[in-house]
Amino acid sequence: MLPPCIRKRGERYQVRVRSRIKGKQASYTFDTLNEARDFVDLFKGEPPRTLGLDEYIRQTFEYFPLTGEIKYKRDRRTWAKRGDLATARRRDGYEHLFVMWGERPRKKKQIVAHRVAWFLMTGAWPEGVIDHVDGDRANNRWANLRDVTTKMNNANRAFSYTRQIVRYANKYFIVSDGYDSAADAERELRARECLF
Repeated sequence: MLPPCIRKRGERYQVRVRSRIKGKQASYTFDTLNEARDFVDLFKGEPPRTLGLDEYIRQTFEYFPLTGEIKYKRDRRTWAKRGDLATARRRDGYEHLFVMWGERPRKKKQIVAHRVAWFLMTGAWPEGVIDHVDGDRANNRWANLRDVTTKMNNANRAFSYTRQIVRYANKYFIVSDGYDSAADAERELRARECLF
């Protein structure tokens, strides 16, 4: 099904658009349907649908390394204007954004903002996981991000429930280990923290 502004003329496709400035109608001819759809998307202010994910992100989003914000580079139809913040905060504290790219049906994907920030700064996706140096999941400043292994990322985590001392049935537990006294459990906990 063709959009109303695209018509097939023999082996070629004709696009009719109305200029926003003067209101005059113009006609353009393309060899393939994908070229015609890409032109319509560009005319509406959107990146072409035939772009891959990497190129779509480069053309749609802009990263500010000093503040850690990701904003739109251009108007996104009616729901977002150029310069609007493109991210939202999830329940787990991470910033994320949605991208839609590809031919119809368009692919929709949720990506965490720190991975997009890394991609926009380096031009490549991170090899490992992105670690927030200060532990704040919403702080996506460039100085706060680093590409590390999962083990290094887990070592930088804040104090969690799995590393607490729990008393149950007159025994003290750290994760799944049982100790007779709280002092023994605390000594083992400190020894484990020194390993990281």
